[in-house]
Amino acid sequence: MRHEALVYDDDHELVEHVTPFLRKGLDEGPTIAVLSRRHWALVREALGPDAERVSFTDCDDFYVRPIDALASYDGTVRRLLAGGATSIRVTGEIPLGPTRDGWSDWISYEAILNRALADRPVDVLCLYSTETAPDAVIDAVWRTHPHVVAADKRDDYHDPRDVVAAFARGPSERPELRSLTTTDDSLEFREELSTELALARVPKTKAMDMLVAATEAFENARRHGGGVRALRAGGAEGWFVCEIEDAGPGLDDPLAGYLPPRSEEARGAGLWIARQLVSRLELLPAEPGLTVRLWM
Repeated sequence: MRHEALVYDDDHELVEHVTPFLRKGLDEGPTIAVLSRRHWALVREALGPDAERVSFTDCDDFYVRPIDALASYDGTVRRLLAGGATSIRVTGEIPLGPTRDGWSDWISYEAILNRALADRPVDVLCLYSTETAPDAVIDAVWRTHPHVVAADKRDDYHDPRDVVAAFARGPSERPELRSLTTTDDSLEFREELSTELALARVPKTKAMDMLVAATEAFENARRHGGGVRALRAGGAEGWFVCEIEDAGPGLDDPLAGYLPPRSEEARGAGLWIARQLVSRLELLPAEPGLTVRLWM
């Protein structure tokens, strides 16, 4: 994988770099552009007839949640490689939200991408505007991309684990959660959690997603975490939250559950599934042990 970023000042500069990047990809294999509608139109015009061979996607529809974008890229790359592709080229621009928490999530995403697609024949060009991206995001571009095209040259690439750890939310106690019956029986746990979800009036579809995600975390605690030590659930800050605490040695891996597993049986597959089903999943040290906190 080659992971590159373009830090640009205006649309002319964007088109000047993106057009040859995509055109070269057409000579090598599948080529994908995940852009805003405005940039989509500008790049199509610059490409001319070649634009028909590029797969365009609206970035507002694609970059909704980092974990979903990771899963989409992983699935697309797997499908194209299975179909015979030997090289894939992608350019994309992330529509950054108004809050710093949102920026942090996408900065972590860019770091994780280096590991998620590390062994795949993919060239990725990420686009960042100096006019719209916050200074904190522009500053992080050098930490998350091994190659950067920009007027301001730096050499500040960081290991993905260090970036994700730096931008992770700090742990906080949730005394408002209620203790559930401590059990190693997944059916008993699901039944009690179902009751809590019903009492909290969580919509059925979201409740089912929480049940599946929490069960994955529960099974991890039972099989790999030395057994379940405590279970908690309830409302917090307008969300439904479930905590599964184990008695194991803990997990010192900021990328746990973020990297697409190579098979359903691979270590980390349960957390990967859980992350996609809930709004947020946190791994908190329990000293000793690990607490998995799921938000819906």
